[in-house]
Amino acid sequence: MKAEKSPLFLRAFDVNFSEMSAHLDDKGIDESKTVAELLDELPIEIDYHHYLDEIGFHIDMQVKVNRVKSPKFGYVIQVISRGMFEIDPAVEMSEQLKHNLSMFSAVNIMLSSIRGYLRDITSYGQLGTYLLPSIDIGKLVGDKKAKELRKAKKLSK
Repeated sequence: MKAEKSPLFLRAFDVNFSEMSAHLDDKGIDESKTVAELLDELPIEIDYHHYLDEIGFHIDMQVKVNRVKSPKFGYVIQVISRGMFEIDPAVEMSEQLKHNLSMFSAVNIMLSSIRGYLRDITSYGQLGTYLLPSIDIGKLVGDKKAKELRKAKKLSK
């Protein structure tokens, strides 16, 4: 089947800051689980911001894995990255499609890029490769929108 290119272009992806360490305190871990299973249970936080620029838009995204007050056994990771995107102006499309490309597809592309980055850097770590799990993009975007609405209401008071 012939693949059709998307009108959404990722022009650049940069990691602006990255930090990784291994938390090896194994007190209280379930010894029946493999290291990979323990890594799958690490808490994940994701935040991002959209910005318009002169040629399109960019997304700044921060992903934190196990970066909590009391980390679990496994990696402790923080990545701050930026993706620069453009929607092909030659392609006619509805505003809804443009919205979906910028809000859902671009966020998913960012997460996929960060997933690859994390796979690469953890492949050298003592716990082996960490793969960022699949993320529910609809919920992530919905939670982000709700957070921004709460912030806007708070500022308007």
